[in-house]
Amino acid sequence: MAGKFLSVPCKRAKDLSDNDLVRPLQNFIDNTFLKSGLKTDYSKEIREFNTLRTRVCCREVDRGEDLLQMMSRYYDQLVALERRFPINERDIRIAFTWKDAFDRGSLFGKMKSTVYSLQFEKVCVLFNIGALSTQIANGQSMDTDDGLKTAIKHFQIASWVFAYLKDNSSSLMPQPATPDLISDTLSGLSKVMLAQAQETMFKKTVRDKMKDQTVARVAQHCADLYAEANSLLSSCSAKPLIAELDQEWFPQLNGKINEMRAAAQWHMAAVARNMKEVGVELSRLKQAEELLAKNRGGIVTTDDFSQRLKRAYDSAKKDNDFIYHEVVPDFHKLPDIAPAALVKPTPIPIEKGLTGNAFKDIFVNLVPLAVHQSLTNYDSRKDQLVNVEVAKLREQTQLLNSILASMNLPAAIEDQSGSSIPVSILEKGSKIKEAGGLTSIERMFYELPELLNRNKEILVEADRILAEEKESDDTMRTQFGDKWNRVASEKLTTPLIAESGKYHSIIDNAVRADSIVREKFGENREAIALLSKPDPELIASVPSGGVSAVRDSDSVRELRSSIAQLDSLKKNRDGLENEFKEVSAASDMKTEFLQALTRDGEIDEEGISNENLRSVYEPLQNKVVESIAQQEAIMGQIAASNERFVQEKRGAGADDREAMLKQLAVAHDVYQELTSNLREGIKFYNDLTQLLLKFQTKVKDFCFARKTEKEELMKDLQRSAVNQPTKPPPQRPSVAPRATNATPATTSTYQSQPTASYQPPTQPPGGPGYQPYGSTPAAPPSFGQTAAAGGYTAPAWQGGFNPYIQQQQQFPPYQPYPQQQPQTAPPYGGSYPTQQPQYQPPTQPPPQPQYQPPTQPQYPGYNYPQGTYQGQQYPGGGRY
Repeated sequence: MAGKFLSVPCKRAKDLSDNDLVRPLQNFIDNTFLKSGLKTDYSKEIREFNTLRTRVCCREVDRGEDLLQMMSRYYDQLVALERRFPINERDIRIAFTWKDAFDRGSLFGKMKSTVYSLQFEKVCVLFNIGALSTQIANGQSMDTDDGLKTAIKHFQIASWVFAYLKDNSSSLMPQPATPDLISDTLSGLSKVMLAQAQETMFKKTVRDKMKDQTVARVAQHCADLYAEANSLLSSCSAKPLIAELDQEWFPQLNGKINEMRAAAQWHMAAVARNMKEVGVELSRLKQAEELLAKNRGGIVTTDDFSQRLKRAYDSAKKDNDFIYHEVVPDFHKLPDIAPAALVKPTPIPIEKGLTGNAFKDIFVNLVPLAVHQSLTNYDSRKDQLVNVEVAKLREQTQLLNSILASMNLPAAIEDQSGSSIPVSILEKGSKIKEAGGLTSIERMFYELPELLNRNKEILVEADRILAEEKESDDTMRTQFGDKWNRVASEKLTTPLIAESGKYHSIIDNAVRADSIVREKFGENREAIALLSKPDPELIASVPSGGVSAVRDSDSVRELRSSIAQLDSLKKNRDGLENEFKEVSAASDMKTEFLQALTRDGEIDEEGISNENLRSVYEPLQNKVVESIAQQEAIMGQIAASNERFVQEKRGAGADDREAMLKQLAVAHDVYQELTSNLREGIKFYNDLTQLLLKFQTKVKDFCFARKTEKEELMKDLQRSAVNQPTKPPPQRPSVAPRATNATPATTSTYQSQPTASYQPPTQPPGGPGYQPYGSTPAAPPSFGQTAAAGGYTAPAWQGGFNPYIQQQQQFPPYQPYPQQQPQTAPPYGGSYPTQQPQYQPPTQPPPQPQYQPPTQPQYPGYNYPQGTYQGQQYPGGGRY
């Protein structure tokens, strides 16, 4: 029996350059993992990954177990890569282009599909794993047990792979897909491989000399599988695939169906012979002969099997004629053979890893994206918690300072003489002068607008790039209509536009915050300027007042004690704030998140983060609550003591002096607050600059990928235009012969004789505009008209942009007769039909101007074909 099996060819992928792969991945790493504390330059690892891809997907290499192992390693690497990089239409745009496995190509290329998705890359590699498994199985020896077992294993694996892709086609496949990846094709391929596994098992049952009835049942199920596969592939909706399979697959499947059914009848005939049912034996042998007769001349050769059948039938018929004399029953009245399935699709661990423990992740030092996102979310929760607690402390401290300043404390209890300035005011002035005074804070105010404008310019430039990309896409879509079949820009740029809007909102909020800070500075500028002056000038600027008589009263002593407690409280708060920051910097959740991902396959980030934050920060939060409660108690004591102190005070001019001292105390606190706000604002704008630059880079990468996609689509449209069949030239109406005594210009008629490059004129030579051979040729016809001999006849352009329309400046425009087709010369060496004897065309045509493709494309990214076109008409209907 025939031992030939069908194998699926592997898909071929397009190479990826550094700009296609290294640049977008490295940019994503730089923008995403910069704060992870790990190395960020992974260009070497990315190139190693690309080298592996090229060897597995883009090159013709030996087919065997080594390649299957390498392909399995690449698939495992894709699974690992998917955990780290969101490669899709919106995030990381990497164009994966794969050609159809069955298309042998045409003059204009192969059917292909380009998708910006790592999932699509996995689908194509998994398809190739199934295809390569069929090739390995087909290469095994059918004469050894090891060969049979290996073939069965790989056919079953291939059957499962194709079935898995079919069952998950709605979520995995791009739309539109190449014919080899549509659901009908994958169903058929899975059945074919399962049938071939069953046939291999049939061969093994024969080799192992199993019972004829068992062997017959195995063969019958094999025939049923082949019939089902043939039906699935025949009903496939992809017509180009049907055309390819017609050459080999369908003849092979039909031959196998007949062969396996004949084999089942052969072995059931043996069962009948053993049971002395010669009539049944003859009926089944006759049916087997008729089935094999259908294979004569086909690619499934069964000549040896046919001869054995004939000998067995002749022997049984002879025995029946001379010995048994049994009636041969009608075959269709015999019981059907019950099929026996001995094989089934064998799954492979595509999620856990095809290479097992032998797999070495190229990006092992780069945490999975799920872990990184969990770390980012945890840091966000942690920072929010710390900021809230620190803000509580600072807010209470500012409240404390403002209340003391309104009471003119501690300056009021230090002002004993009424003429000298309190020591606390001098200390406040010294702190301001050490911090740079008025000059320092004005310099920071001057720096803010520059940083703000820089951020606005970066964001506006990113918006401009997005707008230009959308405008370009809209222009192409308007020009080419349905032919411009890529995803519209507005469907892809929604996240980018939303992110841009978020940054615009952030900048608007920052501008409002700047206005508040600037307004507060204006209200206290004079007092801050006074505190920035040398001590003698500061002392002279404070009005004098009366002598205080309460310098050693009980209220003064109570106020001094309470103020000392507040100073201690402030120092404790500074330490508590530093403690929050130290704990925050020391926390590392990477190991815990990695363990959760390994253990559960996913990360419950919210639950893990909240539990950790509660255990780490709850003691510090309790300290914040205690500090606030302690402040409230002390401030209550100060309020009561200060009220008695105010009643005890006396002296003329005390009100003006006290007001000045209060103003200076408030100015000191405002200066400290503004300095902190301005430093945070400068840091905010600098950090925002980095974020905006990353955003702008993301936008540029997106637009660069869209530009590359645009150029590829323009090339495809160009090939489609060249491959489009030309319209046949219009037929000239017949002209009746005129009288014989007419002049040569009016008696001769040209009979229509269309050729591939010639349409005869509708008017006789000699009229206006006619130039016979040997004279100066007229300008070549414009494209869209009939070309001259030896020239290229362009297909009729169906609207839109015609890349071939270029004016030839060296010739005047050609003016044909009214109601006349543009005149062209006859083909080289030809002559006009039914021509008058008076006119003899030259045997050598004058040199005709050759069409040169335009040197400058009219649209960016549109590559024009190079070289001179020959006078050849390509037939229409070329493949993709």
